[in-house]
Amino acid sequence: MTNIVGLWCNLFRAIEIAKIGGYSISVHFDQDYKNGFDDYKSIKSFCKGWFDNFVSDGDMKIEIVKPQSYERKGKWETLEDISTRIERSLQFQKPELKLCDASEALLKTAIERLDLSLSQVEKIKKIAVTIAQMDLSKTTQVQHIAESIQYSFVYNDTGYNAESKSKMFGDMIQIKLGEIDSDTIKSAIDYLNRLLPS
Repeated sequence: MTNIVGLWCNLFRAIEIAKIGGYSISVHFDQDYKNGFDDYKSIKSFCKGWFDNFVSDGDMKIEIVKPQSYERKGKWETLEDISTRIERSLQFQKPELKLCDASEALLKTAIERLDLSLSQVEKIKKIAVTIAQMDLSKTTQVQHIAESIQYSFVYNDTGYNAESKSKMFGDMIQIKLGEIDSDTIKSAIDYLNRLLPS
């Protein structure tokens, strides 16, 4: 792979935020992404010593997708570019967490629609402050809240958790690969479906 930063821009944006704010990251991918575990291994190897805070249940959740091509052409950022921006951000004073009406409304909508917990909401606010700091903004604005919200949950209900090497069924159920066969997984899903009210 010629440029890992260019292949997973969303992940490296999250790593930049995580490095500034001291957050951990969990990486997820879709069940159709056959090389997800191998690519995750390459990402961790590439980042070793620069960012090592990958965990199974991180402060920030990122979904990586299979690149259309592993040979991206053109100019992409390097770790040095990102490091320079991180150093600049760390020199800037942390902005206030004083939410405007639009930010409050967005957060309220996210709480209702995504069924966010109190700890998730607090984490969203904290990460939003870090994003504002990266923007060299004196206040936390609606775009900072919007970006922060996307790191609080995984969109895909049935994917993989790269660090724990487990199959995920929503946020609540994870089954470690190799510890259970596919028939047992199907039986567990059927059992859980029967628990749903009709």
